[in-house]
Order: sequence, then C-alpha cells, then structure tokens
Amino acid sequence: METKRILVTGGAGLIGSHLCNKLLERGHRVVCLDFVAGDAPAEVDAFHHDARMEYVSHDITLPFRTEADAVFNLASPTSPVYFNRYPVDTLRTNILGALNTLDIARGNHARLVYTSSADIYGFLRSPSYSENATANGHASGFRAAIADGKRAAESLCNAYRTQYDTDTRIARIFNTYGDNMPLTDSRVIPTFVTAALTGRDIVIYGSGEQTRSFCWVGDTVEALLRLMEVPAAAVKGPVNIGDSHEITINSLAQKIIELSGSRSRIVHLPPVGDEPRHKTPDITRARQLLGWEPQTSLDEGLERTIAYFETKLSEGSPIYERLSWAELN
Repeated sequence: METKRILVTGGAGLIGSHLCNKLLERGHRVVCLDFVAGDAPAEVDAFHHDARMEYVSHDITLPFRTEADAVFNLASPTSPVYFNRYPVDTLRTNILGALNTLDIARGNHARLVYTSSADIYGFLRSPSYSENATANGHASGFRAAIADGKRAAESLCNAYRTQYDTDTRIARIFNTYGDNMPLTDSRVIPTFVTAALTGRDIVIYGSGEQTRSFCWVGDTVEALLRLMEVPAAAVKGPVNIGDSHEITINSLAQKIIELSGSRSRIVHLPPVGDEPRHKTPDITRARQLLGWEPQTSLDEGLERTIAYFETKLSEGSPIYERLSWAELN
C-alpha cells in the first residue's frame, strides 16, 4: 500500500478524529488541522506518540500551505447553538475554508473529499432524500447559514473541478454519532444520553413521532475512505452518507433509557419551529459507487456512545443544558 501524506481539516472533531486514527492504522502520514484554543485536544492528543501524526492549530478561513497527496475537508461548525449565534462565522468557515483547501488540493495536484451536509436539502416533503433532489429546499432559522455555506462550498468544488481539473468529491453527511462527541454537543443523541445518564428529564418538543436516522461514526469514516479511492471518472455527483433505517424520536429516547438503565422521564412540550417529519438518506448511490452501507446497528452504536459518555461524566466534563430535539437535527 502506498504511503501518503493526507491533510484532514476539522480533524479534531467527531468524524475527523476517527478518520485520522483510521488513516494512521493504514500506514499514512496525517496532518490534522483544526482551530482549538490551547494545546491539541484530547481527541487527537492520543496520536502524538505517532511520528506520522502532525497537529496544526490554524483558522481555516485564513490561507495556509502544506504538502498533501490527498485532502479531506471536514472543517465546519456542527453545533446548532453555533449556527444560531454566529451565522457569519458559519458561512465564513464553510466558504473561505473550502477555497483555502481547494487551493491546497489544486497546488498539490491532490484529490479532495469535501464533507457537505444533509442541511443543503432543506426540508423536503419526500421521506427519503436523494442526491437528485434539488438542493434548494427551505432551511429555516439558524439552519440557513449552514445550508447556504455548504451549498456554496459544493459549488466551489464543482467549479474547481470544471475550471482547474481538480479532482473533487462531495459527501453529503447525514446524522452521525459516536464516541469523541463532546458532552456539550447540542445534537439529539448527546442531549438524550447525557440527560439519561444524569437522571434528568428527556425533553421532546412536539409529538416525537417524527423520524430520523443515525449512522455510527466508524461507518461514516469507511464511506469517506472509499469515496477517496473511487476513480475520478466514476464520480458523477455528490454521494449521501448515512443510515437509511428510520426511528421515531420517541423510540430513540426510550431506547437510550433502556440501554443506559436510566430512570429519566420522557417529557413532551409544544413543538418549536419548522421541522421535517422525515430526514433519511437515499443511499442507493453509495451502495452502487462505493459498495458501502452501514454495518453497525443503532443498539450497538448507542451502547458504545453511552459507555464513552459515562467515562466523560466521571471525569467531570461539562454538560450542555437542553435544546429541543427538533432544533438539533
């Protein structure tokens, strides 16, 4: 296997940290670029004993240079709290970050995988979101910044591919979860798990009969690695990465209570804002192009996540107080 020097932007995040680890396991040299105050975060600090791992603290909105044979651009805010408070910064990170990493790829004649988001679809009426759907669905409130930023970044990837012949690939990531998620992450699984483990009420705004799907982080990473290896001629458009099995939010909350042995109550409050009834990826293209589909069951993934969160809680990690599940997806 050829050893490569691979740049992973956003490498300290959930998907990025797992991706860096997997690349090291495969014998590659990894440059993990992220912007975290102070020393390298715990998610990447464990790799420091490996001479093939380099952590670079840098704001992706500013130009930078490095040698790379391949680039994974995962740099983007993921917290709805951040989208809401800092929409300008959210747009800057996605748009300027895309420009800067595309320039790295172009200058090194490197292949680039860009991780876009299911948010670009907005709120479609279809229960299953296909890549062929027009990616201009309505995204209300704080979702607009992340959706528009991702759309612009996708357009830049396509423009570099057309004008400069840069080898770009786009992965549209749906809900991904797993260990290395901070307890302060405001998305639905961390919110429900921390509530269950601390005996607080699990709050669901609305009926809870809306459905979502959740993909274990290891499965998402495997899809990204396969997307990087696909021949350029085979890449015809973006690829949805996620789990196609739906679960209601009520069922998710009950499952987390059972798996964690919690006595938390499920409490329903009036619905908040506009949100879709379904948000599940059509992964037909991923199956055909990558020979991929998720292998980890929700029960197995939740058990791993709960165990990780139990450890973090025992270490005194802070907990983010509640947001509506509808605001977290």
